[in-house]
Amino acid sequence: NGSISEQRVAFNDINGDGYPDLLIKGHNNASVKAHLNKIDKSHLLRKINTPLGSGFEIDYERVGNTYNQPQSKWVFSSLRTHDGFIADNDYGYDETLTTIIYEKGYHDRRERDFYGFEKVRIEQRFPDNEALLYRYTVSEYHNKNYYLKGAVKKTTVYTGDEVVLNMSRSFYNLLDPESPTVNTNTNLDNVYLQVSEDKLDDSRIFPAIVKTINTIYEGGQGLDLVQEFKAYNSNGNITNYINYGEGYQDAYKTIISYGTSLTYRAHPTTIEVYKNIGNQLLRKREANYTSLGQLQMITTHLGNNETNRISYEYDSYGNVNKINQLDNLNTAGAHFTQNIVYDSSIHTFPISFSDSFTQQSSANYNYLFGTPVFITDTNGNSIRTRIDNRGRVIEVTGPYELENNGWTIRKQYKDEGHVHQQIGTAGANVYLISNAKGKFKAVNPGASQPINAQHYALTRHIDPSNNNNELLTLSIVDGNGQAIQLKKTHFSNSMKWMVNGYEEKDAFGRVVKSYLPAVQPSYPQNLYTLSSAHLSYFAQSPNSFPDPVEMQYDHRNRKISIQQPGENNHTSIEYDIYNGMFTTLVTNELGQTQESFTDLRGRNRKTIQNDEITTEFYYNTINELIKVKNTKGYETFYEYDLAGRRLTEKHPDRGVTKFSYNKIGLPLEKQTSNLLQPEQTGVIEYKYHFHRLVEINYPHYPQNNVKYTYGINLVSSEGASNHIGRMILQEDATGIQKFKYGKLGEVIENLRSIAVAGKKSYWFKTQWEYDSWNRIQEITYPDGEIVNYHYNLAGQLHGLARQINGINTPDIIKNIEYTNYGERAIVNYGNGTKTLYDYDLRRRMNNLEHQFTSFDIEKGYTYDALSNITSISTINATNPTLGKLGGTINHSYNYDNYNRLVVASGNYVGPGDTTPDLLRHEYSLEMEYNESHSIISKKQYHVMGSIPSITGMISNPIPMLKTSYDLTYDDYATGGNVIDGFGYAQPHAPRTIMEYPNHDYDDDPTDLRIKHHSIIYDANGNMLETKQRIADPNQPVGFEDKTIRKNLWDEEDRLRAVDLNPEADEDKPEVAVYTYDANGERSIKYTPGRVDSRYSAKETGHGKKLENIFYPSPLITVRALPLPENPQVNLSIGNTLVKYTKHYYIGTERINSALGTYKNLGILCNTMGVSPQQIALMDQKVMDASEALIENYQKFDKITEIGPAFLYRDKTFECRPAHDPKLYDSYWYHPDHTSTALSTGFGKFKLYY
Repeated sequence: NGSISEQRVAFNDINGDGYPDLLIKGHNNASVKAHLNKIDKSHLLRKINTPLGSGFEIDYERVGNTYNQPQSKWVFSSLRTHDGFIADNDYGYDETLTTIIYEKGYHDRRERDFYGFEKVRIEQRFPDNEALLYRYTVSEYHNKNYYLKGAVKKTTVYTGDEVVLNMSRSFYNLLDPESPTVNTNTNLDNVYLQVSEDKLDDSRIFPAIVKTINTIYEGGQGLDLVQEFKAYNSNGNITNYINYGEGYQDAYKTIISYGTSLTYRAHPTTIEVYKNIGNQLLRKREANYTSLGQLQMITTHLGNNETNRISYEYDSYGNVNKINQLDNLNTAGAHFTQNIVYDSSIHTFPISFSDSFTQQSSANYNYLFGTPVFITDTNGNSIRTRIDNRGRVIEVTGPYELENNGWTIRKQYKDEGHVHQQIGTAGANVYLISNAKGKFKAVNPGASQPINAQHYALTRHIDPSNNNNELLTLSIVDGNGQAIQLKKTHFSNSMKWMVNGYEEKDAFGRVVKSYLPAVQPSYPQNLYTLSSAHLSYFAQSPNSFPDPVEMQYDHRNRKISIQQPGENNHTSIEYDIYNGMFTTLVTNELGQTQESFTDLRGRNRKTIQNDEITTEFYYNTINELIKVKNTKGYETFYEYDLAGRRLTEKHPDRGVTKFSYNKIGLPLEKQTSNLLQPEQTGVIEYKYHFHRLVEINYPHYPQNNVKYTYGINLVSSEGASNHIGRMILQEDATGIQKFKYGKLGEVIENLRSIAVAGKKSYWFKTQWEYDSWNRIQEITYPDGEIVNYHYNLAGQLHGLARQINGINTPDIIKNIEYTNYGERAIVNYGNGTKTLYDYDLRRRMNNLEHQFTSFDIEKGYTYDALSNITSISTINATNPTLGKLGGTINHSYNYDNYNRLVVASGNYVGPGDTTPDLLRHEYSLEMEYNESHSIISKKQYHVMGSIPSITGMISNPIPMLKTSYDLTYDDYATGGNVIDGFGYAQPHAPRTIMEYPNHDYDDDPTDLRIKHHSIIYDANGNMLETKQRIADPNQPVGFEDKTIRKNLWDEEDRLRAVDLNPEADEDKPEVAVYTYDANGERSIKYTPGRVDSRYSAKETGHGKKLENIFYPSPLITVRALPLPENPQVNLSIGNTLVKYTKHYYIGTERINSALGTYKNLGILCNTMGVSPQQIALMDQKVMDASEALIENYQKFDKITEIGPAFLYRDKTFECRPAHDPKLYDSYWYHPDHTSTALSTGFGKFKLYY
């Protein structure tokens, strides 16, 4: 028997697409028919529709069917995204396009495994023009080695024009774990193999990265940052690392040791950082671990055999439950601890915190979402957070609203009901509201791409000023979750939406045009019935906006051009590499340049302004700034310890400053150059309770010592509130201050006592009330006056009103109107005056108009491209006649390339002394500077004269000698100071000032009108003494240098006293003395009568009477009146002790002042809650102040008479809240950029200053 078999049908992959094809042999072997598999891209993910409405379209291509990759693979080749929203098409792209190319796939026949592709190219393309490539990244991988497969060896970023931007390369070794030896000379492809290839199958080896080179290219040049991993241990941990920075001289190395325990061999036990050259130790830290491998202690080496240790303790679940700061000690030597308690259910969330200050706070969590829902701070104030059953916050209630069963913020989401409906009757302790009904659902496969995918979150803020109002914020995102618009409640004449978010973006998400906000006028009448128009995107054409800010970018997404609205020129930014550093050259609209040089580590190394002024910065190998060198070659040096704390500063003007620290890094001592002088040696000392500063002590002026006391107990014997962990008492040279706080930590009461030499202690209590948005609601002034702040329905300040018992006072501000951009448009003051504001395209003040009773003045402003004011001029000036207000005011300003004022001029026309002539004043100012921006010349010329008309010019100018001068500043950098071996010249201190006549001077150096001033400085750079050279034919040299001013400074470089006439007799002193509080604010000023505003002693009287002016706060200025004779016996509640002026503000702008009317101001009232100890302390401070005042006079060899001070000696008074209406007067401030106008209570213009 015999048989013949023939295969006529077979399944084989004939086209290499990875799928079997049907093959049929033809008759007589003449042909083969192939039926190709139709699967193609079937079952591959084609599109993702997200629940928010965006879409991701994915395409594939087949690669492979080569010798190294026999089987084809369908690979992810392109990704096109759509944000699901097209209403903002005018502002940019809805789509992005990314394409991917794969090269050189490799299938290892021995391992029968695919090792991946050697190259993957990811391309960013323009979605509206697929052929246009913008930028791409090529990543190269190892794919020929089992151990290295998938490891990145090179990544390069290119522009679409094939220009290389960045390149990073990684070099590997295959090491023997028994004794790993690194070879950093390996290359990218031929990887170093520590064992021989014939033993490869019998060895344990591990891949290790041994070197990286990151290269950044600019303009065809590249800079390399090289890092080497020099050694590994047998567990594969890095033990030696070198960062070369800018090169070998800039390199540092890190040595790492690891534990030997079986449980934590990968845990570092010691990390040491050295300078690579010389092996100077720069950092050292150590770590200890528990037997379970938990971090037990961190030790930081500080130098000088000192360390800072922190230890950790754990509960049985592995949570840190105690932190011990072992070197943070109190005066008893106990260390600071922090204790943490976790929940008892899942042992994950911290629910209680306490520390060595006996402070304790707590938190409750929703375990499902891990959200804290009820937090109580150390003062017992709580914040409640409610979430829905999707984990979204729907309500936050702060402590002020919590106590009234209210709410602070509510958040409503798309398709959800109002929050108050969601919460319903839920109790105060219900934090999870489980009735969310809205949903986000992706469209079905095959459905059209959504084009109106917008989603909102509406935030409601309570309005404490109006129970029927809420402040709304509406955030809208597109299908990608990207914010596209923000609407906020706004009020400008009517309620409306202020809409932000109009930004044009390019195809890569960069903002290229930024527009001002728009206004949507249809604001809801019922805040709980918002239409779809309110809750939806408000579309506006770009053509409806003023000019935007325009920006351009390079391929690194850096700005290269910025053009401001209305400007013809733009700021350009250029990037390059020069002399081994990256340079950034900024050229602004006026052609001024600023060039910055940055090294490979991102450190700013040099700046050059306008190709002239250079500043250089020097660093050590671990990036600590060690030197700054200015354009004149003067250098500032810095030194550090092992913990990076600055130990020494050597400055060309200030000299040497030394610092010492405790083990936790807080400053213990400070020495300035003055305190390093042999005759002035001492230190400023800082003391702590744990890490709280409690004292600052000064070596030479101990009356300036400062003490701080902090709240500890929940209930204080003095009635303090919310004070735990906060400062409640401050003691300094001026007296004491006591503080009380609100539930959110805001200061709500300040009781301040000021000790005045030769007088008494004066007491002032000020109280504030804030709402939950930290807006001032009410201020109670020390005299009992109450000022109320009122806000409009958009939460903006609307008006200020005041109340004084027994006095009919007008409002400070009746109302404020705002522009559509939230700027002030009109301010209507309580005296009937008005200020109107107008703005230009860039929102700079364009016109400013003050309207007084029967008189208006309007000024116009012009600017250069950098917003420097170039002119201020009166608009539509009235023609002044004798005794009438009016006339023109004009100022012009010119600046140099550093925006320093170099030329100014101006004129004023006002009524003259005779009819019909008018009076015109003219001035000009010229300034010169050196390279360090110090003034070298200042010349002002001022004339006046009669003119026949408002446009006339002066025909016979009269020089104004008192306001004309010609000053030159010289002898900079001529100091010869040497402190602690450091010599410095004080280059910013002029030692000579020459004043020349400025009207008829003919360059005659012998002109007797020339004033020669010489200045002496102390070691800290403070001006000590000014001398003036006086012609004296009786002297051998023909002149005599007389001292015209002496200054006395304290250890903090605060001006302590001034002798305005050192040549005066000792019993006729003209000395001003100043006292400062702990914050460095001048609080007390002692001046001889009629001298405080004078310059030359020849212009002053010789009265011994001292005037005392003090400033308890920015709200009040007080002048002490003479005490009655024998004040210990005669001082009573009937005496008026002070005259005072109160000040009123919007933010930091003073808008009104009023004369005080309260007779008892400054007296210690029995309602102030002051302890006998504090009264005694203030009595002592009054005596100390008297001694200090006398000491200051003695420093100038002068004497002063101080009367007997009144001491309370535990005595307080029953103060009567009575005001004297006859004393009341008030005036308003109307400032512009050059002066301030005052108006009276009747709206009359009063004066300019």
